Amino acid sequence: MSLQHAVIFERTGNNRAKYAFVLHGCTAAGRSLEDTGRGTLEVVEAHVQILRQSGEPVPASTSLVGQVELSGAARCSLRLGPNE
Repeated sequence: MSLQHAVIFERTGNNRAKYAFVLHGCTAAGRSLEDTGRGTLEVVEAHVQILRQSGEPVPASTSLVGQVELSGAARCSLRLGPNE
């Protein structure tokens, strides 16, 4: 079964950080986006494995990812990801 969850990657000083909205406690950090991506896969896989071993349900994603573009005080537009 394939699961997809939205994750947010942020620049934090000299590092990158990631968090997942639905998978509480799943965070990763690294010096580059690639490092953070690898850490993200590891922590999410471990989290899902623990949930399954303990008989807990793996939550479905409820998040949409988008960007808000501000173009002046009176106008705003929202772009959602390619799946929406």
